[in-house]
Amino acid sequence: MMEGKLKVEQLVGNLKEYAETRFDMAVLNTQDKMTDLLASIASMAIVVVCTLLILIFGSVGAGWWLGQLLHSPSLGFLCVAGFYLIVALIIFVNRDNWIKIPLINLLLKKININEQD
Repeated sequence: MMEGKLKVEQLVGNLKEYAETRFDMAVLNTQDKMTDLLASIASMAIVVVCTLLILIFGSVGAGWWLGQLLHSPSLGFLCVAGFYLIVALIIFVNRDNWIKIPLINLLLKKININEQD
């Protein structure tokens, strides 16, 4: 009788230890996924900021250059603005295929939503 009680207590202790270990593994796995996701977001933010600076200075340069060609600085900048309006409309029309779906797929891949633990 005493031996059976010891085995049950040992089994309960092992089950508690197993549950704690599984919980710790889940926490570490979640931390790993979140840090990977945050690092990816930070690096992407740096790339976006650099790209925006290139676009801003390139646009000013293109507007200035076109203004000199057309002998009207305002017309040069209006041409650049018109170009961006066309690009924005094209992106808006294709936003689901070009932005939304790839972004969702990237985020799901980063957090491994379909991964079986």
